[in-house]
Amino acid sequence: MTLHVLDPVRPDAVGLGSIVKRWENVALRLGLSEPARSLGASLLRAELDPEARNRRGGVRRGTLIATVPDAAAGTAGLTELERRGVVSARSESDWLSAKIFLDPRVRATCIVGSGLVRPGEGAVASNALPERVVAELREWHDGLERPERWFIVVRGRSGSGRDTVAALVGYLLGAPLLRCASQELRTQQDLLEPELSGAVAVWDSTALEASPEDLRRAAAWLGRSTTAAIAIVDEGQDAPDVGERSLLLIETDAKDRAERKHVWKRALEIQMSGAPELDVAAGELARRSRAGAGLAVRAARALTPAPALDLVAAAERELLKLARPSSLRGIAVEHPNVPRERLVLSTHAAGSIDRVLALAQSSTDEEQRRGVKALFSGSSGTGKSLTARIIASELRLPLFRVDLASVVSKWVGETEKNLAQALHAAESSGAVLLFDEGDALFAKRGEVQRGTDRYANMEASYLLQAFEAFDGVAIVTTNLLGNIDSAFVRRFDVCVHFQPPEPAERATLWRRELGAPGETLTPAFVDRTLAAATLTGGNIASASRLARALAAQRSDALVSEGDVCTAVGSELDKMGASVEARKWFAKGGEAPGGGGVPIR
Repeated sequence: MTLHVLDPVRPDAVGLGSIVKRWENVALRLGLSEPARSLGASLLRAELDPEARNRRGGVRRGTLIATVPDAAAGTAGLTELERRGVVSARSESDWLSAKIFLDPRVRATCIVGSGLVRPGEGAVASNALPERVVAELREWHDGLERPERWFIVVRGRSGSGRDTVAALVGYLLGAPLLRCASQELRTQQDLLEPELSGAVAVWDSTALEASPEDLRRAAAWLGRSTTAAIAIVDEGQDAPDVGERSLLLIETDAKDRAERKHVWKRALEIQMSGAPELDVAAGELARRSRAGAGLAVRAARALTPAPALDLVAAAERELLKLARPSSLRGIAVEHPNVPRERLVLSTHAAGSIDRVLALAQSSTDEEQRRGVKALFSGSSGTGKSLTARIIASELRLPLFRVDLASVVSKWVGETEKNLAQALHAAESSGAVLLFDEGDALFAKRGEVQRGTDRYANMEASYLLQAFEAFDGVAIVTTNLLGNIDSAFVRRFDVCVHFQPPEPAERATLWRRELGAPGETLTPAFVDRTLAAATLTGGNIASASRLARALAAQRSDALVSEGDVCTAVGSELDKMGASVEARKWFAKGGEAPGGGGVPIR
C-alpha cells in the first residue's frame, strides 16, 4: 500500500486555527463522533504546545477525558479514537493514567496536509490513451456532483494505459491516489487510510487471481474512500461489488487499428515531436502489434528519430524488452533472419508462405475473424518449423516458440493462465506465435471416463476460444494431423501438408546445406547418388553438418564423397533403416577420404 509516513513537522510557521480546521476535515472524513472530534482537537493542541513538545511526555487519558463535560461521552470518544488508530498509548500503567499520542500521520496531515502527491496536469495531459477513453472520462466528470458515489472499474491488458486512466481520474478530481495491491490487503489493514488523506482508493488486482475473500476485502476498503474509488483489473477478471456506488466501466484496450494508430502516433509525438514519417511509422506499428497506450509510451521513450521502417523495428525491440517476465514463461524468443531461398518445397507448399503473408499484411479491420492461423502438418524434417521462421523473417517480427513443457501444468487452471499470458504477450509485441508439435495441446477431446478427462477437455475448450480470439499470427506444426481436434482445424486460415522432398529437391537441398565445402562433389554424385537417399530436409541438414565436421577433422576444407556417404549412413541408422545404412557406411569406407566410421 502506498502510504507516506511523514516525520514530525514543527508547526511554528502554521497558524493553530488552520491546523485545527484541518483536523475537523480529517475527523469528518474519518466519520468520528462529536466527542471524538473534540478530544482529538484537544490532544492536537496539547501536542503542539511548545512546552509539551519539550517535555515529550504526551497526555494522560484521564487528563484528556476531563476536557469534555460528560465523562462517559469522553470515555466513549477516546475509545473510538483508539479503535480507529488515530491515537495510541505508550505506557504500561493503568488505563486512565497511561499517556497517549496522536498518530504521526494524523499530526502531519493536520500541519502540512496529505503526504500523497496529487497527479499534475503534465502527468496526464499528454497521454496516449484512445480518444474514446478520454471522452468517456470527460463526459463523466462534466456531469459529476458527488464523486463519493462512484466506483470506476478500469479493465484491459497489461500496458494498455490503465494506470494513466487512474491518474487522469485523480487529476480531474484534484485528489491524490492511494494504491493497494490485492495481496497487500491480505496482510495489512490500515485503520486510517484512505479516509485520512481523502485520496482516491485504487485497488490493483492485475496479474493475480482474486479469491472471493480478496474481493470482499477490496469492496470494504474501496467503500471507505471519501471520493471516487477505482479497481484496476485484467481482461475477464472480476471486480468487487462496492455497496451502493454507481459503476463506470472503462475499457482501455484499443478497439481497432484506427485507435491503435492514434495511440502510437501520440506516443511517438511525445518523444520526438516534429520528426518526419511518424504517421507512417504509427500506421505500421498499429498493423503489426496490439500494444496499448502504456506500452507504446514506454517503448517510444527509448527511440530516436529515424526512417519509418527503422523506427518500427526499434519500437518492436523495445516492446519485447518491456514484456513482463511472467508473460514470457514457457516462450523461447527468436529473431529469425532466414531467407526464403533456404526452403525447398513443392509449388503447392511454397505457396503457403504467400497465403499466410497476404493474410498477415491485409489492411481490413472489419473482418469478423481475427488474426491469422496456419496449420503445418507432415513428417519430421519436412520444413514446417523452418517455414514458420521464414514467415517471421518476411514480416520482420520476432518469433515466440511455445515450450509445451513449461506451459502445461499439473495444477488445474495453471495451463490456461500460462497460455493466456503467452497469447497476450504475442499480441502486444506483434510476434509470430509458434506451437511446435502442437498436437499435444490441440488434441481431440474425448469422453469423460476419469476425473482428469474433464479437466483435459476444459483446457482444450479454453484453448479453442482463446485461439480463435487471438489477434495475431499463430502457426501450429504437427507430425500427427489425425490427433488434432476437428474444431481446431476449422479455425485455421491456411492448412498445408508438407511432403518429403523429391529426388530433384533433395539434390538442391544437398548443394545448399553442404555449401562451399561441398562444391567439389561431382554433379553426377549429387544428382544420382545423394538424391537417391530418401531423407527429409531436416535429415539432409543434419547429415551435411556431420560431413563438414568429418572433413574438418582431417584438416581438409573440402567435403569428400566418403564424408557424405558416412553422414548419410549415420542418418539412416538414426532413422532405424539399419540395412540401408550399412550400404552407405560401406560406400563411405570405400570412397577416397572416407570418414573413418566403421561399417556395422
